[in-house]
Amino acid sequence: MILDRIILPLVLVVVCCSCGGGAEPTASGADGSRVIDQSATHITKTVVLTEGTNLSFAVDNKAENLVLALQGQLFRVPRSGGKALTLLPSFDDAREPAIDPRSDEVIYQSYRGGTWDLWRVPSAGGEPVALTSDAWDDREPHVSANGDVAFSSDRDGGYEIFVLRDGSMPERLTNEQGNAHSPAWSPDATHIAYAVDGHCPQDGLLRVLDLADGAARTLVTEAGVLAGVAWSADGLQISYQLLGRDTSGAPVTSLRRIDYIGGAPLVLSQDGADVFPFRAS
Repeated sequence: MILDRIILPLVLVVVCCSCGGGAEPTASGADGSRVIDQSATHITKTVVLTEGTNLSFAVDNKAENLVLALQGQLFRVPRSGGKALTLLPSFDDAREPAIDPRSDEVIYQSYRGGTWDLWRVPSAGGEPVALTSDAWDDREPHVSANGDVAFSSDRDGGYEIFVLRDGSMPERLTNEQGNAHSPAWSPDATHIAYAVDGHCPQDGLLRVLDLADGAARTLVTEAGVLAGVAWSADGLQISYQLLGRDTSGAPVTSLRRIDYIGGAPLVLSQDGADVFPFRAS
């Protein structure tokens, strides 16, 4: 599934209290005490969102549901459409959801603690649990087939790719001259593809790290910023979003795909498409 724009009816229910005026309804008791009038009328209003801008999503392991990050909340929606279920008890500025293949739990980044940290929440919703909690920004999580979480972080200065394994401290995997970000595990969990910007002025790199020997190679260099790196299910191709500029200097976006063994990238999106920088699924 490759999307550059999602139009999805999302119904939000807002409960308001109508008291005939603006103040809280009160009355005086026999002893002169203040008594709240419990007869206030509650009004339910429905707000329908039909488009999402700068959203992100992930597909669950059975390809039956989408997990959307929209307006700071996570929603689970049937792939065929239907009622959206909120997963978080509050709006936590939640972004970049990823699915744990072992449990269908959702891993995501949130700013609820004042910095970007990684959190986990059940796919049916519930109380989130922090995976990281520190002064650094931890972003763009992606979960491997064995449950390891790759993410980008500035905990060592510039942004690099780290991995978080069960019960361990974050381990740094890259050492780039520019900022490394947007990590994506290969289906067999042996490689991580990621983007680098700032390596050269106005150039972005798509790189692949081999976990066996720690060596990274560049698949493609583009004039612009890369994001939304994702592998195909067979592990033979990698897609990414490119933010570049046309001849007039105006920003343009495109979705592209390249073979894992290298070669020229193929443009998948239409000219003028507004391609969002999250992983294609």
